[in-house]
Amino acid sequence: APPVIIPPVPLPLPDLTSLNGRTFNLRDELSFPYNGPSTGFNWEISPSAAGVAAPGAMNMTANPAPFQTSVARLSLSPLNLTPGSYFLRVQVVNGSQTSSWASTTISLAGDNEVNVRVYPNPVRVARGDNHLTFDQMPAGSTVKIFTVSGRWVNAFSAPSGSVSWDLHNDGGDHVASGIYVYLVTDTQGNKTRGLFTVIR
Repeated sequence: APPVIIPPVPLPLPDLTSLNGRTFNLRDELSFPYNGPSTGFNWEISPSAAGVAAPGAMNMTANPAPFQTSVARLSLSPLNLTPGSYFLRVQVVNGSQTSSWASTTISLAGDNEVNVRVYPNPVRVARGDNHLTFDQMPAGSTVKIFTVSGRWVNAFSAPSGSVSWDLHNDGGDHVASGIYVYLVTDTQGNKTRGLFTVIR
C-alpha cells in the first residue's frame, strides 16, 4: 500500500488585533503575540486610502519584497515611511511552510511634537498688528489659548493647518497686554505648546 501522506497542520494565522486601527510613531516597533511554530515573518506595508489597500502601491521602491524578521516584531525606523494610513499584511514562515496572510490597517504619525509657526511674536498693536497667525500645522489641528496663569482665552480649529486669530477672547473682548500660552493639538493627539506676547 502506498504510504499515507499526512498534510502538515496549517500554521496559525497571525493575530493582528493588537495593531488594528492604532496610530504609531514613525520610530515605533510593530509587534504582536504569536505562540505557534515559526522561523520567521514576512511583512508588507503599503499606503492605504481610507483603509483600502492600494494594489501594488508599495511605498518602498528599493525593496518591494516583503520585509522579513525572525520574530513577530518590525521596527519602523529604517523604512523611511511618511505619516499617513497604511495597509499592513503579515505572514508566518516555518521552514518551507507559510501561513495565509493576515491584514489590518494602521496609521503612522510624525514626531510627537506638532510643528507650528506663530507670528508676529510679539504682537504690537500700536504698530498695526491686529492678528496672530498660526500656520504650518497638520490639517485639522486645534489651537487653544490661555493666560500664563492658566485662564481660558479662546480656541479655534485649523482645517487647512493655518488659522488667524483676531486677538479677542471667547467673549469678544480685546485681550490685554501680556504673555499668553498656546496649545496646538493635531488629529492624532500630538501636542505642542509655546508662548507669545501681546503689546498694546
